Amino acid sequence: FASKCSSGQTLYYKILSSNPPQAELVYGVPAMQSIDLIIPEMAADTTNTFRLYEVVSIADGAFDSYYGEETGALVIPNTVLSIGSRAFYYMSLTSLSLPESLESIGSEAFAYNSNMTGPLVIPQSVASIGQGAFTGCGFSSLDWPAQMTEIPKSCFYGCRFQGTLSLPEEVTEIGIDAFGICQELMGLELPSTLTSIGDMAFVACSGLTFIKIDAVTPPYSPSSVFVDVDKSIPVYVPYGTKQLYEEDPAWKYFTNIIDDPDSVEEVENEGFEIYPNPVADQLHVSCQGLNSVTVYDVQGRKINTVKAENENAC
Repeated sequence: FASKCSSGQTLYYKILSSNPPQAELVYGVPAMQSIDLIIPEMAADTTNTFRLYEVVSIADGAFDSYYGEETGALVIPNTVLSIGSRAFYYMSLTSLSLPESLESIGSEAFAYNSNMTGPLVIPQSVASIGQGAFTGCGFSSLDWPAQMTEIPKSCFYGCRFQGTLSLPEEVTEIGIDAFGICQELMGLELPSTLTSIGDMAFVACSGLTFIKIDAVTPPYSPSSVFVDVDKSIPVYVPYGTKQLYEEDPAWKYFTNIIDDPDSVEEVENEGFEIYPNPVADQLHVSCQGLNSVTVYDVQGRKINTVKAENENAC
């Protein structure tokens, strides 16, 4: 059935369920340019008798045949649970606010909406995102949901992220081309949970001025991850792991890898003592509750490891 929305467009729906009354938006006819696209929470079917249906999904390709014809904001209601593949492909929309109800986003759902600006906040409710979902968009920053452990292939390829991109703890995988050609990105902060980075994931991120990674073990990565990234920028790694990164296939090309002293956590231990302070020729370490203590100098070079003489006492 067809139904007009408040912004003037004619939208076509498919009934998914009569009890409860739910519908899917399957096709849209754009209005004039510079008009917002406001998808309603409820769609009215007046074919036989008047009945309202809750809009719970947007179908694959709902608007993908209207390249660049819709140039306003996109408003998606809080009733929508899923957005299909290429649903808003290449529409030149200017802004996007995703609903807190949303659970899934299909592949290339918003690809090549290069006029979309501002922050992209992906709700914590989202559990699935398809490949290339936001390729070529103009978002300035990214808020990634903590429960999504994998960033899909080409998901943000060519986005205009600015400042520093900080990925949250729990992210374990970054897909192929995920952030390729994000040329305005200046900083990159990667979590301790990261285990793999896909081919060309940060290719041509030429604006990067630093990278900070908290993973003690270098993530599995091919040598092409940072093609066309300045290899002289500082790369901060967990204290004591500099040599591991210098020998890693993806990281060894960086010439300024730094043991990050800020990565060392301060631990309270009543039985821990270092003396004398300042140190002259010898350093004495005494502690309770630890099996061993490794000492590094201020440049990150390992000096010595002291093992416990007695159980849990060094």
